[in-house]
Amino acid sequence: MDDFGLTRGNVQKYSPGVLVGNWYEDMTLREDQLKLYRGRKSSASAAGQDNGNAKATSAAPPTPAELLQQPTEITAAAGDDVCFGMPYLVVNEKTHAALAMDVLPSGSATSTVLTASSAASVPQVRSTWTLLRCKDEHNVRYNTNRPDVLHYGQRVRLANENGCADGFVYVQSSIQSGLRSSQTQYAVAALHATADNVFVVARPGAVREDVHNGGVVKVGEPVVLLHSLTNLPLACSGGYLGTSFGMEYTVTCEYVADHFSRSRSAAVTKPDNLFTFGAGDTVVVPRKSLTKSAIVAANTLSMTTGSGVTELLERIREGALQIGGRIGFRSLSIALGVACKEQRVRRMLDSNGLRSAIARLGVRLTPVEADVLMKRFDATGNNVVCAQDLLSELRGTMPQARLRSVIYAYQQLLIEGRGSVEFFEMHRLFCLNAGALPDVVDGLIQREEAVLDFENCWPGRVGCKIGTVTVDEFVEYYNDISPAEDSDERFCEAVEKAWVVPATSSYLTAGPRRVISVIHKDESVEEVPIPDSLVVDTRNTEAVRRLLVQHGLCNVREFRVSERT
Repeated sequence: MDDFGLTRGNVQKYSPGVLVGNWYEDMTLREDQLKLYRGRKSSASAAGQDNGNAKATSAAPPTPAELLQQPTEITAAAGDDVCFGMPYLVVNEKTHAALAMDVLPSGSATSTVLTASSAASVPQVRSTWTLLRCKDEHNVRYNTNRPDVLHYGQRVRLANENGCADGFVYVQSSIQSGLRSSQTQYAVAALHATADNVFVVARPGAVREDVHNGGVVKVGEPVVLLHSLTNLPLACSGGYLGTSFGMEYTVTCEYVADHFSRSRSAAVTKPDNLFTFGAGDTVVVPRKSLTKSAIVAANTLSMTTGSGVTELLERIREGALQIGGRIGFRSLSIALGVACKEQRVRRMLDSNGLRSAIARLGVRLTPVEADVLMKRFDATGNNVVCAQDLLSELRGTMPQARLRSVIYAYQQLLIEGRGSVEFFEMHRLFCLNAGALPDVVDGLIQREEAVLDFENCWPGRVGCKIGTVTVDEFVEYYNDISPAEDSDERFCEAVEKAWVVPATSSYLTAGPRRVISVIHKDESVEEVPIPDSLVVDTRNTEAVRRLLVQHGLCNVREFRVSERT
């Protein structure tokens, strides 16, 4: 019996409550499961061999570090003028390493480490910086003389346009890191344009105040980048710092000299504080073999200028026309807050105001796209854009044939208005002639809809008895609605029909064209005018009755609608 137990010890034991013989079925089931598993495994292995190449080459999405290491194209020959809006490498004279940003931390962090990487001598996204103009009241004349060229003494921002999806990343001095004299003030790469990321470009060995008659900065020429608030220059002394890309040189804001000072009269002489703008180790075609357009195209990053800006503006343009419909770009003028006062008040918008205004057109801008528009239209470096400049760029100009018809129509109004055009008179004349417009005659829209479109194009003017319309405002109105009409002939016909001046001025004192005569139950009679812009079917008795109820009339026995031809 003992021998039997030793030799049969591997036999499966009976389970309580299980009929005798079920253990064999259980073992058979397990064997079938094992066969099924082996069969599926062999099939998957065979399929994997057939599709192995496709699966092996399916790349995972790139990491933020890989995105920052993507190459960029920069063309800058030694001796060229350094220009605003163009990408450059910013290379330190001592270490021959280029300024580079680290990966921006996830979450609410808005800054990351700024280092100088010797491996970034070949342009990469993390080491490509664009010069942006800043508010500079001391050098206003540079903005009027040669606005696109960088001069010594000017204030600039160094922006990485493609390093983060949340917007441009700027070289910034971390002032909080150097509050005490014993602490080092580090340089970082941070989101959002503030006063902390403004630098003054100065000559080596020259004091900061010596900026009179500042010359043009050249590519490959050593410069000093002084932090505007603390008067401390960028420096790269050779210390190392650990980053996502390995050990790289530390970048600080400090004077590297025997005697330390934050005085505005301090001068920079050490190569640790000197930087040059250039293109790195990329091979540059001789300048004389390139046309001007080729140089501009080579210096352009597609995400922020060139085709990228063109596609962004086209998307905004399509959104404005889709929302505007028959009134074209007038919807964009209203959203930007410049309708009716485009030539009278220059409206300035910051980045948030610009995004909010364009969002009304159904176009949602990302932070980077908003920064792209700010860069494109910010001519002064104040971090604001002029709404009129953006509007003018989007809608363009009218063809000469259309412009001539608009000017002629305004001259007719001037003759009628004896030297001035009152909006009240314009409104009454348009209401009188609305029935003759081509779209109304062809049955595309009702007469009331044409008047409503006109009133919507002049916010704040309807119902105001005082207010004149200048020739510029009249032209801008038609410039806005011009893209909504493809045919020049039909556009000119609409302008001509809208401003036909009658022989008498009785239309100025005449009321609305439609009037409801109401007879109350007490036999009293009342007349209710229907606004010319109100779309209502006067032949529908129930619709007119609802209109009277909304007007506040009660005890109505009968009513009759009369129209003036």
